[in-house]
Amino acid sequence: MIELYKLDNSKIIIDIDQIESIEQNLDTVVTLSNGNKIIVKEDAKNIIEKIIISKFEKHKIKNEKVLAIWFIWIFFKSLLINCNFYYFIKKIKYI
Repeated sequence: MIELYKLDNSKIIIDIDQIESIEQNLDTVVTLSNGNKIIVKEDAKNIIEKIIISKFEKHKIKNEKVLAIWFIWIFFKSLLINCNFYYFIKKIKYI
C-alpha cells in the first residue's frame, strides 16, 4: 500500500498490486486494474519510488537473483513512463 494525495489535498491509500499504469502529462493519472483513474499530485518518479520501497519492505528481498529481477522490472517500468532509470538505481543504493 502506498499513500498518495489527490489534487484537493485529500489522502488516498492505494494497493500497489492494483496499479495498472501511471501517466504523467500535466497531471499524474494512476489507472487501477478495475479501470478507475485517479489524478494525484505526486509525479510518476515519486510514485514508482514508493512502489519499489513498498515491495522491498513487503518481501524483505535479500537474495541477489531476486534483486536482479527487481532491477529489470524497475528498468522496464521506467521505460514505459519515460522516467530516468539511473535515478532509481541511485535511490535504491540508499535503501
